[in-house]
Amino acid sequence: MKKLIIILMLLWLPLCVFAADNLPQSIIDSIKDKIEIGDGLDTFKSNSNTVNGKTLWSLSWSGENKPPLNITADENGTIISFSNVQQVKINNTKHLPKISKIEASQTAATFVVLVANDIIGQLDTATPSTIYDSGNPPGYNVRFVRRVDSINYDGDTVFVWVDAQTGKVTRYNRNFNMDAQFASAKNVIDYKLAQQKFIENIGIELRYNKKIIDEKAVPYLVYTSAKSGAIDAVTGGALVTQKYIGTDGYFDIQEMYQKSGAMASGSSEVSGLMSGGEAQLYARDIPELKIDDSYKILQALYYKNTDAQYLITLKFAKSDEDFIEVILDAKTKELKAFLRPKTPVATTSITEAEAKNISEVYAKKYMQSYYANFSTPQIAKANGSYVVLFERQVSGIPYKSNGMHFVIDMSGNIISISFAWDNVEFPKPELTLTKASAYESFFKNVGLELKFMKIDAVNIVPVYTTSTSSTGIIDAKTGEILAYDGTPAKKRQRLAYVGLDTHYSKEQVTALADCDIYVSQGDVVLDDDIKQKDYIRLLATISTKRMPIYEKFGTLTDVELDMLYNALVTNGVMERSEIAPDSLVTREQAVKYFIRAVGYKNVAELQGIFKMAFLDEGEMSPELYGYVALAKGLKLIVGSEGYFWPKRFLTNADSLIMVYNYMNRG
Repeated sequence: MKKLIIILMLLWLPLCVFAADNLPQSIIDSIKDKIEIGDGLDTFKSNSNTVNGKTLWSLSWSGENKPPLNITADENGTIISFSNVQQVKINNTKHLPKISKIEASQTAATFVVLVANDIIGQLDTATPSTIYDSGNPPGYNVRFVRRVDSINYDGDTVFVWVDAQTGKVTRYNRNFNMDAQFASAKNVIDYKLAQQKFIENIGIELRYNKKIIDEKAVPYLVYTSAKSGAIDAVTGGALVTQKYIGTDGYFDIQEMYQKSGAMASGSSEVSGLMSGGEAQLYARDIPELKIDDSYKILQALYYKNTDAQYLITLKFAKSDEDFIEVILDAKTKELKAFLRPKTPVATTSITEAEAKNISEVYAKKYMQSYYANFSTPQIAKANGSYVVLFERQVSGIPYKSNGMHFVIDMSGNIISISFAWDNVEFPKPELTLTKASAYESFFKNVGLELKFMKIDAVNIVPVYTTSTSSTGIIDAKTGEILAYDGTPAKKRQRLAYVGLDTHYSKEQVTALADCDIYVSQGDVVLDDDIKQKDYIRLLATISTKRMPIYEKFGTLTDVELDMLYNALVTNGVMERSEIAPDSLVTREQAVKYFIRAVGYKNVAELQGIFKMAFLDEGEMSPELYGYVALAKGLKLIVGSEGYFWPKRFLTNADSLIMVYNYMNRG
């Protein structure tokens, strides 16, 4: 009898663990109606927590050598998130997916119908966003957005991850506010009237932006939105949002100066500048900085910036956590930056007007020669502090990235100051487009889009806002759309492979398109020779080394192209002297770059081990013999009637076939 009691107790113990937090059986039943609990997942755990007044249950099934099944459900049994991911060894070798993008989208939609049937009618299932990710493991990220009155609201979304090799859903996340209140969109104004209301209530303005060329600041004129916000799609009124003002101005200044590298304080190059001792006394004498004798000087370093100005950086410290940093012009003593990360806990709370006044008093006292060129201060609240920005104006035109920036805590202490003032020539505004022409270009190239936008904690209204696919920055001289770095923005062109339906590469080209792997954008003739800049883009997709992240849908910007080239040079794929973006690529060059990109350079350069199977081996560059032989052995290339034609240029089609052959290998 005693033995029987012990057995019963052992059987009962796991039940007590499994029934943690009094999990209702109805929730388990609801989940099992939608999700199959796989064989071998014998260990079950659960717990609960409260989020925004609602109970969420976390349920987990696990088993030996089985991917764990993790589910979060609400008190009604609605599945909020789902994960059933098999941990795999990190492998940078790329393979083609076993399912197509269309199949992944269909699988995701079927899963959503099953687990989110209560909201399926409110999701845009006709045009989900499906993006291939070649990570570990590779898969398709399918995103469904909420749709109300035929208008999308991207604040509520459902994400589904479909494994590219198994075709199974392995992750799911639902971000959907059932309590959201949507204003009616039945009486929205038409697009033409929305444009007029945008002109009246938001508008565009002429301003100077800055780009860096050869480490020098170069201002240029742009037209961009005068206010942050949108147009109410029913009333036409402006819904202006507070302009974002960052709190990291000090660190921007510090990074900019440190790029030049520090110089020793005793070097002859800095003779005639104020000494570290003089600099620290000057900083201590600025009462607003509050650097008393309890802060001991730790270091004084000199820098020379791109304007040939000498700066001195001082660090004072009371402890490891309590320190102050100051950057001064080593000749004029002008304060460039100040940072006090640790301030006393606030016992009082100043108003916005008081914070603004503290900043204005300092600016007038110490920056009098610049003050007339400051715009009216902008103020915002961020991270429990006030942020005040005095933006520079040049002949009445605001200049982005120049001016004075303060962060002030709620007790009125200055936490940080940053000051930037480029000594450069500014282009004349007389050479710019007229405002009317700028608006014409703005609406043609940027445009407005109709969407729902959240305006407070609950209410969501239809609005017209500038297109999210554009920067909204217009070159004030040409009307061209610019990227944030001042280069021409990518053109989101429709991809069209000319003659694809009857081309010998149709199967390979179509399969790669499912992986978002393309040659360039726009109308692409498959039999045309590929340019080097388009070929390296393909190499980036199959490289076994870490490559820069870039936007795949559109032409590469100059910055992105430079990043790709730098990565390939660093990884030993090509020499810097070989960079020629608009040049064509010979077939033997293409093989060399490809073999190096996938990590076989050392093998390809072994001597005396390869047997060539092409009849024109005598035409090959001797140092590339191993590369071509290895590519043939790996079935990356086939040739034509026994010939490789090493000196001919590689075509768009054959470059895609090489990528396909590599990703489709066993």
